[in-house]
Amino acid sequence: MIPTSTLAAMLCVSIVTILGPILILTLWCIKKKVKVMPALAGAVVFLIFARILEMIPHMFFLLSDNPVSQVLTTTPILYALYGGLVAGIFEETGRLTAFRFFLKKFPGKETAITYGIGHGGFEALSIVGFGFIQYFSIAQMINNGTMDTMMAAASGDALTSMETAVSLVSSMTITTCILSILERTYAFIFHIALSVLVYHSVTVPGKKWLFPAAILLHAGLDIFAGLYQMNALSLPVTEILGIIYTALVAFGAYRIYTGNKEAVSA
Repeated sequence: MIPTSTLAAMLCVSIVTILGPILILTLWCIKKKVKVMPALAGAVVFLIFARILEMIPHMFFLLSDNPVSQVLTTTPILYALYGGLVAGIFEETGRLTAFRFFLKKFPGKETAITYGIGHGGFEALSIVGFGFIQYFSIAQMINNGTMDTMMAAASGDALTSMETAVSLVSSMTITTCILSILERTYAFIFHIALSVLVYHSVTVPGKKWLFPAAILLHAGLDIFAGLYQMNALSLPVTEILGIIYTALVAFGAYRIYTGNKEAVSA
């Protein structure tokens, strides 16, 4: 049985990660009197570059059975480096593409923040928000016995998938849910910070170096996640490192954002 408190925590994660970005975007657009289009661009770029295009190299380097994938999936540091660099290259290239080609009609450095809210917000609601709705539904089925009935009638891959889902949901606690919200919070801030860097690389003369810097910084944060996935770092350590790292990157982005009174068109 999944405790009622854990069920409530799962639902809370869904609400916060789905409604939170929408509320923040609404307040930002009202306060700064900016249009929502850059945020929509951020959401679309994340979907295309992070959820579709990024899967292309993964099909060969991680999901296929070959000498390269065997080395990557059994060597934590190489797995983390690969995952971090691929994520950095694809997502930051997506940002660059958006700012250089599709958002020229939205001048002003506020565009970077608006875009970052859309990019990071869509990641939060599509992966964590909707994911926890699914976890909540599975937990309800576990508690009312529906899952036992389904597993009794299943076999093969379907049964394995159900067993994995049950094991995952059954291991969740209130602490797990709190950490999920915490992780999404600093990831959201991180996406805004990187959006500022890439925007300035496009719009400010002499700042093109901020684009490769954003790729490397993105890779740096994802390396922690990759090491955690390979059981090389504990969850608390991963989150602490992520918070410290994000704070440093966000501070640097803030200095760049406030230091340029107005970014000029490239």
